[in-house]
Amino acid sequence: MLSNIKIPTENACQLIPFLHRIRQDYGNPIALVHDMGVAILNAVKEVFPGLPDYICHFHFLKDIGKDLFGHDYSTIRRHLKTHRIRSDLRKSAKGLKKAIDSNPDSLQCLHRYLESKTLLEPQTPLTPLVKAYLVICWILEAKNESHGFGFPFDRPHFDFYLRLQEAYPGLQGLKKEMAADASLLLLAPISKTLADKALASTVLRMHEKIRIFDQLREAMRIAQPDSQAGLNDEGDADIETIRSHVIAFRLSNEIEELSASNIAYRKMVKQIDKYWDKLFADPIQVATKTGTVTLQPQRTNNILEQFFRYLKRLDRKRSGNHSLTKTLTTLFAQTPLVKNLDNPQYMEIILNGKATLAERFAEIDIVQVRKLFAEEQQVTKKFPKRMAEVFKITHFPKRLGMILPKMVSRS
Repeated sequence: MLSNIKIPTENACQLIPFLHRIRQDYGNPIALVHDMGVAILNAVKEVFPGLPDYICHFHFLKDIGKDLFGHDYSTIRRHLKTHRIRSDLRKSAKGLKKAIDSNPDSLQCLHRYLESKTLLEPQTPLTPLVKAYLVICWILEAKNESHGFGFPFDRPHFDFYLRLQEAYPGLQGLKKEMAADASLLLLAPISKTLADKALASTVLRMHEKIRIFDQLREAMRIAQPDSQAGLNDEGDADIETIRSHVIAFRLSNEIEELSASNIAYRKMVKQIDKYWDKLFADPIQVATKTGTVTLQPQRTNNILEQFFRYLKRLDRKRSGNHSLTKTLTTLFAQTPLVKNLDNPQYMEIILNGKATLAERFAEIDIVQVRKLFAEEQQVTKKFPKRMAEVFKITHFPKRLGMILPKMVSRS
């Protein structure tokens, strides 16, 4: 960590003096990688004119996705909130679980299923009550289809609607089989939500935009659904192949036709054209004391993003608060330099005369620690063990042999 500043809002007037100081202290960088903020673009242009300057591919795709279907996504979220559908489904799930707990056969059926080697295809038939509970919980936990990239790569509200739509026909059939327990399965709120024509129209429109967005996402080979790196994903390193795929996407007949007739796609194309020169970095030859070294500029600014997330995790562990607004407002400008505490002299201060961290931690009140640990152990789990695996199963109702509607393809 070389240096940083704390500013109330990102603007070129405050960034330019900071970058001048960086240049004075360390000289010109070999290349720059940053997000698409107007302030940083203008500041870099003034302080480092002519130097190789690139934008983060992750931020570029994120910005395009938000522009393309951000409004549609907000509309879907607003409609779902208006219908209070999640509240009704949680009420239904709670009632179904209570009925299962009071019925030994159903409880044994649920446990037997969750303890089986495979959850994809039940080895023994499940009771309608257990099926209904599993599917309702599966709908509620649609966020498990996300991959940790955030919007627009992850669309939990959109996925929630699709799961609702997919499961409804099967739930109707289950309700007829549930006899005395049928009243626990609240289908009227689902029917009302799915009958919302404005909501359904928005979902269809967004589905098409997601298809196009995911084509560009695939061409750029970053933040892919099969990635295990989440926000740390750096994407593929084969820049030439990526460049050729993006060119093919940009010049395809489909994109040309869409951009000619739809303003949303026209804006997407303009965004690609505007930043084209800053998207693809060729390898840079650097002369060093030991010879010439070839460097490939990073495709993302993940180095800084990861460091910021590291600081956030530290504060959340310390304070227990998810929101960091007050913390960021009140912390000292040089606080991020705590990363440099690897310095032995700083460790001396932390140890405060003790030989090891273990001795320092030994000064903590063990009675209080045990009390908090005991309280944590008593917290009731929201779902039974292995339910989290169920929530990740695509087309789960189909796996249970339930009736399904004709569905649009999902990526």
